Amino acid sequence: MDGSKDEEPAPRSGLPSGPLADQPAVVRRAIIGLAVVLSIGGLVGTALSPYLLVEQPLALVALSPDGRHLVLAASRVDLFSLLCVAVPRRALAMLSTFGVAGIYGHRFLRYAERRFPRLSRAAAWLSRLVQRAGLPLLLVFPLHSLTALGAATGMRFKPFLWILIPAQIPFVIANYYFGEAIAGLTERLVAFLSAHLWESTLVCSGLVALQQIITRARRRKLETDEASDGGAPSSPPPG
Repeated sequence: MDGSKDEEPAPRSGLPSGPLADQPAVVRRAIIGLAVVLSIGGLVGTALSPYLLVEQPLALVALSPDGRHLVLAASRVDLFSLLCVAVPRRALAMLSTFGVAGIYGHRFLRYAERRFPRLSRAAAWLSRLVQRAGLPLLLVFPLHSLTALGAATGMRFKPFLWILIPAQIPFVIANYYFGEAIAGLTERLVAFLSAHLWESTLVCSGLVALQQIITRARRRKLETDEASDGGAPSSPPPG
């Protein structure tokens, strides 16, 4: 908008930008800001997951609606409450994922491949699969990775919006009934966490903090490598 480097939609490396790269700067900032906020919420939910699972399982889902948390919460809440919380929260997260990947385009794919080199072949195969199957694949498997690949490779935004909510409902229901099926194991876990609530929460928080330290160290190394060869974006998509 004002010509500064962080406003320029075209990547320095010449890689194709995403379908949302030409959006106004304020829109791009809002998308990335939303992704950052949701990512922070997810980290907080994971760090406090032992306490939240025991005391506030719906709050755990609201902060971090991953499949594992849906499964764990299933024996603690009813299906309707879980749907009311998990479906809009997951839809919002998928929307932010689509937005970020839609801004970065193939720069997003290159970043993912460089950050996880062992998965680069799988990423290339999944990209081709998403390009061929597209929306029906996301309808059956509403995952962040597939959403990002779809957005980065040019999936249209309006059709994606049409499947956003319908894709989440069966996903949440499937995880709920799987959680119900293993409710006995979950209740034993909850009983253990209840007996060691603060200790388990501190350990979990420490592990999340350690994981973030390792991730940031790897990110700095990746940024250094990218700066040396003019590669993919130095700032990764939040997630």
